[in-house]
Amino acid sequence: MSVSRVSAGLVAAILISNPALLLAAPTPARKPVLRLTCTDFLGYEDAAKPVVVYWAAIHDRAGRLVIDSIDVDETDRIVPTVVEKCRTAPDNSLWQTVKAETGNSIRPASSRARPARDLTD
Repeated sequence: MSVSRVSAGLVAAILISNPALLLAAPTPARKPVLRLTCTDFLGYEDAAKPVVVYWAAIHDRAGRLVIDSIDVDETDRIVPTVVEKCRTAPDNSLWQTVKAETGNSIRPASSRARPARDLTD
């Protein structure tokens, strides 16, 4: 018996015994928050959305912290609006959508902006 027949038989046996393997979706590739689209954001679990919005609200395009503090309740109020805007324009940048919603309501940090960790690490 050839090795290829044995291999094919093993693969077939595994797939027959566990058909869920055929339906398993691949894990999506991780992206930095600054590169997320609204479609990516809408795919996140609801519990993770406020954290992503919070991060985008307090960092600039280079990933530097630009806001010393933000009211968590304010961020929580922004999330449903961001979700709605993302549903209407799924190809838009999430970061730009969050920045449009936060506008001038958040105080800027001191001039010494510092790099921040990426949430995808």
